[in-house]
Amino acid sequence: MTNPIPKTDQDEPLDPAVEAIRVKLVRLLMVSGGIMMLGFMAVFLAVVYKWNRKPSTQPSANLEIKATSTLTIPKGATLLSTTANDKGLILTLKLSNGSVLIQRHDSHGKLITKFSVIEE
Repeated sequence: MTNPIPKTDQDEPLDPAVEAIRVKLVRLLMVSGGIMMLGFMAVFLAVVYKWNRKPSTQPSANLEIKATSTLTIPKGATLLSTTANDKGLILTLKLSNGSVLIQRHDSHGKLITKFSVIEE
């Protein structure tokens, strides 16, 4: 049995049109491979960053007071409730005349808004 394709040490050069298509395909392969490699690196770096990041939701055992401020409330007022978060503080006060006053302060103690609740 004879082999229909003769063995040669060197292949014949391709047709110029086929060679141009081959060059375009090699370039496309390199560009898409590079983009894929960048994507894999970005995902890998994101996983490593997330894995090494310490959670910030745990309360700190060593709480330090960084700033102090003084809040003013009317004379004779009784504090009914307080609500605090990282953005500020809300005070609910009962005044001596029976009305309710709600004060909203920012995280530095500055009065932002004041609401009066008066019974009619």
